[in-house]
Amino acid sequence: MGERYHCGAARPPFARGHRRWKQGEEPAVGGADAVSDASVSILVPGTMSFMAAAVGETLRSLCQQWRAARGQPGQDAANARQSAVRGARRLIQSRESQAEAKAWFAATLEGSEREPRFFAAAALDGVTPKRLLGSMITAAVNEPNPSFNRSFVRPALRCAGPARVMGALIRIFREGQPSERTGALAALYWATADASKFSSEAQEVPVLGQAELLDTFLATEHLPLRRQILPWLGLGTPMADELAGRIARVTEICRASSDEYLRTRVRVQLGESSLLPALPAQSS
Repeated sequence: MGERYHCGAARPPFARGHRRWKQGEEPAVGGADAVSDASVSILVPGTMSFMAAAVGETLRSLCQQWRAARGQPGQDAANARQSAVRGARRLIQSRESQAEAKAWFAATLEGSEREPRFFAAAALDGVTPKRLLGSMITAAVNEPNPSFNRSFVRPALRCAGPARVMGALIRIFREGQPSERTGALAALYWATADASKFSSEAQEVPVLGQAELLDTFLATEHLPLRRQILPWLGLGTPMADELAGRIARVTEICRASSDEYLRTRVRVQLGESSLLPALPAQSS
C-alpha cells in the first residue's frame, strides 16, 4: 500500500468521516457518497508520475460530479456542485498538489470539451494562479456563446486586473485568426463592462479605436467577426471627417447583407429601429 497523500487538510488522513475511494469508484451526486467538503485525499505510492495521475483522476471525478449536478434542481444538487468546486480549489491551492492540478486545469481550459471548461472556471474563480491566466483567456476566446464567455473573463479579471486582461484580448484581436479575433472581441465586451468591479485603482486600460474597428470590418469577409465588430461602431454619433467614408461603406454593407443580424443591428445603431437583435453564437 502506498502512503496517504492528504491535500489541503490539517486533520489526520484516517480521521473519522474520511473516506477512501476504491479504484474506479465515482462519487455520487449529493448524499453520503459525495466527495467530502472537509478534505480531498489521493493515494500516492511515492512517484511523481503516479501523483500527477492521481490528482488528475481526482479532478476528473470532481468534474463528473459537478456535471451530473449542473442544471439539476434542489439543494442536494447545489451541494454536490459546491462540494466539487471546493474539492478542486483545495487541490489547486495545496502546495503538494498544485503543480499537477495546474497542468490539469490548463489542459481542460484549453481543451475542446465545453462543460469541463466551465467547471474549471467555477473552481478557479477567485483563486486563479497567474500561470493559468493565459489558459483562462484562451477559454474565454474559444467560447462560442457571447454571453457564456463571461464565466472565463471574470476569473481572469480577478487574477490579473483589467489592464492586463484587456491588453491580452486586444493583442489576440489584432494578431489572431478570424475565429480568435471574434472570440477576443466578444470577451473584451465583458472585460470592459466588468473592469470597474475588479479593480479599485485607476488604471490606463487599452482601447480599440473606431478607425481600427472600421478598417477590420471592411477588410474581413468573416461574418461572425463582422457581427461582433458592428456593436462597437458609433455609426449614429458624430465622428471625425476622415472616418465618414468608411462609416458609409460599413452602413451600405450591412443594409445590403443577407445576414438578418447585420441588417437589423445597423438600423438600431442609426436610430431607425428599437428592436435590438440578439448577437448569434460564433457557430451560427
